Amino acid sequence: GTLKADLAKQAALASDIQKKIDEARSLHSSSQKEIEAMEKSFKKVEAKVPALEAKVTDAKKLNAGTLSERKSLQKDVDAAAAKLDSLIGDHGAKYLKIEAMLKSADGEGGEIRQQLMAAKSQVEENAKQLAVMQKGMDATVKAHAADKAKLATFVTKEEAAALKASKCGLTDEELLGGILSEES
Repeated sequence: GTLKADLAKQAALASDIQKKIDEARSLHSSSQKEIEAMEKSFKKVEAKVPALEAKVTDAKKLNAGTLSERKSLQKDVDAAAAKLDSLIGDHGAKYLKIEAMLKSADGEGGEIRQQLMAAKSQVEENAKQLAVMQKGMDATVKAHAADKAKLATFVTKEEAAALKASKCGLTDEELLGGILSEES
């Protein structure tokens, strides 16, 4: 009867080994599936990176374009400011001239004097307008400088956001949303 018992023992052992092999196979196949799924999602993320990089490049180009537009606008602003300065200078000279004419016309007839007074008040009116223009010009110059500074930080912000997104696999919309919310 020992042979029978040995055979039964070996059969049980073989069946146990078979069970373990099957279990190992199923574990292997499930981890294989997980690996494949992981690879798929990784490929998706990887595929997004070039598009994201292209977006950043576009943004940089756009920004460079905007910066060069800003530079040429700055030239216009500077030219306008210089023109305004010289206008104000001319204006001061005209005013002094009229003042001198009024003084020398002290003994003259009333009509000349009236005309000079009218010219003087017109010149004073112009001075007020020029002062308002000067204020506006100062504000424009200030706003311009602020925009320029903001533009410079925008590129670095966008690069940082793109880098962050390429690491986390964010969608472009989420990325753009992130940049826009940081801007405000």
